[in-house]
Amino acid sequence: MDPVVESALIGGAATLVGVGGTVAVAIVGFRISRSTNQATIDVARATADKTIEAAHDTNKAAIEAAHADVRRTLDITREGQITERFTRAIDQLGHAHLDVRLGGIYALERIARDSPGDRATIGEVLTAFIRSHAPWPPSLPGQYLETAPIDQVPKLQTRAADVQASLWVLGRGGFADALGEEQWLDLSAVDLRRADLRNARLGDVDLRFAGLQRAFLAGAHLRGAYLDDSHLEGARLSAADLEGANLDGTYLQGAEADVRTKWPEGFDWRAAGVTVSSSAVRPVRRRR
Repeated sequence: MDPVVESALIGGAATLVGVGGTVAVAIVGFRISRSTNQATIDVARATADKTIEAAHDTNKAAIEAAHADVRRTLDITREGQITERFTRAIDQLGHAHLDVRLGGIYALERIARDSPGDRATIGEVLTAFIRSHAPWPPSLPGQYLETAPIDQVPKLQTRAADVQASLWVLGRGGFADALGEEQWLDLSAVDLRRADLRNARLGDVDLRFAGLQRAFLAGAHLRGAYLDDSHLEGARLSAADLEGANLDGTYLQGAEADVRTKWPEGFDWRAAGVTVSSSAVRPVRRRR
């Protein structure tokens, strides 16, 4: 073969081999590069997911903390408002004018509804107000004498409207239910002659030594009440619940009951001088 041709063939072959090697190297390099890029993408994706999850947890915790701060702020504000309202109502109770005292009494009722945790305290305030404004036996200027004929004693609402209003609030506000086992509403030794206590919820109330002559107690809940040595002469007891009440030494002469009246087990109401009304008085739901 011609040396020149042979040399050309050898050079061409070498060139082909070189190109093929380059292509092969390029393909392998591409594959390696692609694999490396995919791993990098996977790592970046995982890192991004973790970053997003951490940011979400951080935002969630921040939101919950913000909500907790808002709740604490609202609670503090609410407690401050309750305290301010309570203080104002107490000031009104000591006012010289009847209408201002009545405003304080009904303000306390509203506070008790808005803040059940303060109900027991408000009950104590109202019972103390009644004891100081209507003691029995009568000892304050303007009170009717103990010996005054009951027909000459005006209704409690007429002669002491603030005391009557306090009784209405106590009787319908669930104050007795808010007290603990060793607590009770203390209305002992108070002048409640001709008081209106219809449908009053006063279970376990302490009414010992109280003057309740001609009081209207139709439908009253007095289960477990302490009525020892109290005066209930001529009281209206239609549909009253006195189960479990303490009636030792209670004066009941002339009191009127009916078949719906519930008495303590074994109590002889006939021997106590109670009469059964021929026409039962239906308790009336009181509205303000």
